[in-house]
Amino acid sequence: MHRATPLSDHLEIETYTWDVLPPELKTGDIIDYVSREIEFVRSELIG
Repeated sequence: MHRATPLSDHLEIETYTWDVLPPELKTGDIIDYVSREIEFVRSELIG
């Protein structure tokens, strides 16, 4: 969607819900989580 109709020049990643992730999804610290989220979103935007 963003590639077709850009809505913003910045990216915001919410981190306040990371503490409620199920234990099986907690494979590192908050830095790991945010890094993976940024890489996922970046790859989706680049396509």
